[in-house]
Amino acid sequence: MRFKRKINLKITIKYFFVLLMASVLFANFLLPCNAITEKGELTVTLEDKLKNNINGMAVYICQIAELNNTGYYPTKAFENSGISVSGIINNPDGAAAKAVYDYIINNNVGEMSQISENGKVCFSDLNLGIWLVYCKSDSESKYTFNPYFVLLPYESGGKLIYQVSSVPKVEDNKQDEINIYVIKKWDDNNNAGNKRPDSVIIELLKDDERVDSVE
Repeated sequence: MRFKRKINLKITIKYFFVLLMASVLFANFLLPCNAITEKGELTVTLEDKLKNNINGMAVYICQIAELNNTGYYPTKAFENSGISVSGIINNPDGAAAKAVYDYIINNNVGEMSQISENGKVCFSDLNLGIWLVYCKSDSESKYTFNPYFVLLPYESGGKLIYQVSSVPKVEDNKQDEINIYVIKKWDDNNNAGNKRPDSVIIELLKDDERVDSVE
């Protein structure tokens, strides 16, 4: 009888150990899954150089990569784009953001947008991953800012932050206009050599590109 009790005790301990390990593994498996089911929120604050709120400005976002239990992976729209997700994570600089922005515009990639009110836009219920924030400036736009990446979530002090706030540097797309006057004055002894041209065109250049001209 003692021999049988020892065997039963060993079997009980063995099964207890197996169940304990299984519960630990199951718990470790659930934690990242729970983290991935979280949603993110992104708030963008828009201010001019005098810290005044900018209202009525359209802000766009586009998801570049998704976050799952093993890391970041390109969204379907970027699977064949040639854009490196690891490159963005390691060096999320302005050049990389501009390249992604150009790809979005040239390929009509799906995006989300909101119009600023009280100097802010807020995107909620966002899937986790890497997002690009940008605006679409043209000759009619008063303000502009450079595109930039946002990671949802990001880590700070050992904690994951799911509500992200950003304040891009907004530039005035229409600086104060100045008047430039051109005076044509001939210094050729009243066209003594008969070399005076019929007309002269004066061009105003910006970065080697003509922006205006006068004859």
